[in-house]
Amino acid sequence: MAADALAHVANGIADGLDPRLLIEELAVAKFILEQNGIVLYRARMEEGLPIEYVSGNVAHFGYSADQFKSGAVSFADVVHPDDRDRVLAELHDHVAHGRREFIQQYRIIAAQGAVLWIEDRTYVRDIADGAGIYLEGIVTDVTERHRAQERLRQSLTQTIGAIAATIDKRDPYTAGHQRRVAALARAIAEQLGLGADQTEGVYLGALVHDVGKMAIPVDILSRPGRLSFEEFALVKTHVRAGVDVLRDVVFPWPIIDMVAQHHERLNGSGYPAGLAGDSIRLEARIIAVADVFESMSTHRPYRPALAVDIALEELLRGRATLFDADAVDACLTIARVHAGDQSALWAALERGRDAPTGTGDGPLAKLEAARD
Repeated sequence: MAADALAHVANGIADGLDPRLLIEELAVAKFILEQNGIVLYRARMEEGLPIEYVSGNVAHFGYSADQFKSGAVSFADVVHPDDRDRVLAELHDHVAHGRREFIQQYRIIAAQGAVLWIEDRTYVRDIADGAGIYLEGIVTDVTERHRAQERLRQSLTQTIGAIAATIDKRDPYTAGHQRRVAALARAIAEQLGLGADQTEGVYLGALVHDVGKMAIPVDILSRPGRLSFEEFALVKTHVRAGVDVLRDVVFPWPIIDMVAQHHERLNGSGYPAGLAGDSIRLEARIIAVADVFESMSTHRPYRPALAVDIALEELLRGRATLFDADAVDACLTIARVHAGDQSALWAALERGRDAPTGTGDGPLAKLEAARD
């Protein structure tokens, strides 16, 4: 690589090697840099990150080295405004924790206005005599790689949507269940302040959390009345069946863990693995809250929809013992603020309000709450 060649040149100078050979290697490194959209830079770790040195194919991005070194073009001019705060926050966090090498990916604005994705491999250098901290980096254009990843992500998203639609068509009684759970899970994730990528993962995981129900006879899933012990044991196998369906698919999110763990409970009383506490992924804990809330607040063939307040009371009863406390609190906030919304999710919650407020035997029976 160009960076390796440059390092070899520097080492050669220090070791007193033939300058002519070193000049040839430097020329090769320069050629590689200029042909591949690679830029080397050195910046002072201070306000504005002023550039003191820059080389390579700066023209690939529509600028000149002099523009950076003179300050005519700055960090704020180049980095996309939607990424600036994140890039700076990550940078200061890395430095504060003593990390000497790290990689960031972010968008920049080329001189012609095009938005490009770059990979910035940064090395932190402490200069002797108290001169300060410098950042030395290698910038590479990864726009095409990012576009390929986005195409793959879109393809996976469409595949997940197709799977969810197949499940909905197979079982008319729970048609839309996964979609509503996904909408609520996404809202909870946003309320908790999860990042956009993690929130998207929660949404997609919720869309297929019940994919394993394709292995369960429809007459059991939709049968009025309570299930026998044997029938409920069969329903519980949908979790492992879902994992088997998705096992060979490579997702950029922990989808399989979400499917595997959405019936686990904080105190270890869930299934199939009896996981407890932080052994359960946050994403799965969020889906569990959304799943139970949606199941209780919409109609099922084995019981009428419960009022939203009753569904919330049931979640509060299990807060911090069965269900993630923060996820329950977020669900409570969302339900109270948006209960009248006419989206797919809140229309289901609105219908739940019209259900009887008393069911005769108190909290929703464990077997019936878990059927969804």
